[in-house]
Amino acid sequence: MIQYNPTIKLSKLKILKDGHSVYYAEFHSGVNILSGKNSSGKTTILNFIAFTLGAENIPWNKEALLCSQAIAEIHLNDKIVTVIRDVVDKPMQPFKVYWGP
Repeated sequence: MIQYNPTIKLSKLKILKDGHSVYYAEFHSGVNILSGKNSSGKTTILNFIAFTLGAENIPWNKEALLCSQAIAEIHLNDKIVTVIRDVVDKPMQPFKVYWGP
């Protein structure tokens, strides 16, 4: 079967440090805006989003490297997938993919 309108949507992002949540956000369909003062972590959150979706060579700041895991709930063509990735400053690190929330 051919998929004519493939979609990917980030619905939740959670950042953990030693098993404790340090950041959690739910995203809705459409445009989501991250706002805040200078040096409040907006770019770091975008880096975590890219990282959980598979990006490599993220320019981590020292605060982000204190975190241990990034977890994202993603909708792929309306199917829920959860991605978990350990936060490390080395390329080619594996990540776990779970089908479901």
